[in-house]
Amino acid sequence: MQTVLEMRLGGVLVVAVVVGCKGASEPTVYQPPVEQADGGGGVVAPPAPTPDAGPPDAGPVDAGPDAHRIGGLGPGPFSMDPLVIYGSAQGLLEAPVSASVDEAENLWVVTQRALYVLQPGAKTFRRYTPRDGLHYGSGYTDSPDITWVEGGSAGECFVGYFARDTNSRMFPNAHLWSDPYAHMGKMDQVLLQSNGSLNVNRCVLRNANDGHVDEALAITSIV
Repeated sequence: MQTVLEMRLGGVLVVAVVVGCKGASEPTVYQPPVEQADGGGGVVAPPAPTPDAGPPDAGPVDAGPDAHRIGGLGPGPFSMDPLVIYGSAQGLLEAPVSASVDEAENLWVVTQRALYVLQPGAKTFRRYTPRDGLHYGSGYTDSPDITWVEGGSAGECFVGYFARDTNSRMFPNAHLWSDPYAHMGKMDQVLLQSNGSLNVNRCVLRNANDGHVDEALAITSIV
């Protein structure tokens, strides 16, 4: 008798658990409305379900400031025409390879033969070569000599130069201080003076603190 009661109680408990789980997980089945007779031999169609209105309207999206308007800094010292073409009429004697603006909005341009600057309000570029202190040409660079320019602080720019890449098959001491091309290439810091002349500092770039490692470097980009 005790065994039967235990089995019956166990069966009741099992049923209760099964029913409870079934009730919690059983999906709700949608029953469509049944068509009804209209009394005249036809049927009345069930009403169409009301579409979901979705989330409430949040209003227009803020697109931010108009990107086609001039900002609070104003147009600056240069022309706001859609396109400005600088050429020989403005003092550029060769095809430019790189251009940049410093913090004073001086426009710096380099060709393979010279450095140029156009100051705000000026009509023509000033042209600079090794006679003005730049370090390119024989003993400093290989053709095409000048590779890049990047504006810096007010009246400052950096000019990058080209030099061949050496290796140990060419020279046993390639990339060391005794490499005949170790001091070629690299970069100049250029400072524009009030009288239009330049103060030029040559930047010697090394890949280690050891003075014996001083390889030629060609500047291909400046940030």
